[in-house]
Amino acid sequence: MNTEELTFAGVDYNGQERPLPAPSQWELTCSFDSPADSFEGVFPWEQWYPELYTLRVRQGQDLVFQGGIDEVTCTEDGRGRWMQVLARSAGAALLDNEALPQLVQDRSLNEMFQEHVVPFGVTQLVTDVGEDAFLNQYQIPKGTSEWEAFTNFVRLTGLAIPHLDRQGRMICLNQLPAGTTRTYSNQGEGTGYCDLKVTNNRYSPVSQFVIRDQEGYYSYAFDNPYNDRLKLQRRRYLIPSPSFSGSATGGRIDADLLVRRSMLGKEVITLTLPGLPEVEVGDSANLITATQDYLGRFVYQVRRRVSADGATTGLTLLDGDFI
Repeated sequence: MNTEELTFAGVDYNGQERPLPAPSQWELTCSFDSPADSFEGVFPWEQWYPELYTLRVRQGQDLVFQGGIDEVTCTEDGRGRWMQVLARSAGAALLDNEALPQLVQDRSLNEMFQEHVVPFGVTQLVTDVGEDAFLNQYQIPKGTSEWEAFTNFVRLTGLAIPHLDRQGRMICLNQLPAGTTRTYSNQGEGTGYCDLKVTNNRYSPVSQFVIRDQEGYYSYAFDNPYNDRLKLQRRRYLIPSPSFSGSATGGRIDADLLVRRSMLGKEVITLTLPGLPEVEVGDSANLITATQDYLGRFVYQVRRRVSADGATTGLTLLDGDFI
């Protein structure tokens, strides 16, 4: 990405596109678990603008970002005048709208997609599980977003990993996207990095779920299959979701999903690269350090930032086995 070629514009309620001056700093964040990219920019406040509701960022003729403006803050103090703009891409509608609280019965993935996703502009579904992704019962609690209502349903089936791709399609495949494999290292191979942090969160995994049965007793359990090497003792009690309450031991499926979710936060790698190199959410990263290699990590989040200090790209890398 060539920052010198970027142009910025806001769109007012009349549909008129109004050019904005080059920002003094900006950040664009894309995450695997969110349908919305987020943009935050600080622009010189040089003139009055009518209320703007859409932000567009282009590189030449290519649209780099387009999204609804969430907030504009104009500030004047001893340092000058500036305008901070916060915006999110179109997928934010899935986060901002609450799903109807209800107990859904006999629903397939395709039906849930039509009910909870299509009304908000995402009309393409790519899946390899079809009608096999089906639940007899599914509870949508009060306060659940449309995004959560759909993606939680998909994950509870255990058959697919839902996410929104760069083309705005809902992807529900039984495997992670096969992105480009990239190598990062300061040891003479691959792309060099500025900063690295590897966090081992031993407080994140749950070692055991004790599960309530159909009679109301906590009579059986699901153990974290990785706990033999983790040596943790972190127990939780689980009331299975309605999706699994019809089976005598169906809560183990629910517990398995929760254990995997807890393991996702076990190892978190954050990496800062100089400049704005080619990398996307869904790529695979091999990280070579002076003390240890981290191979095949999943690029979970990409944060591109430009300021007076220069351009950097921040990556969050996770273990793809638990996504």
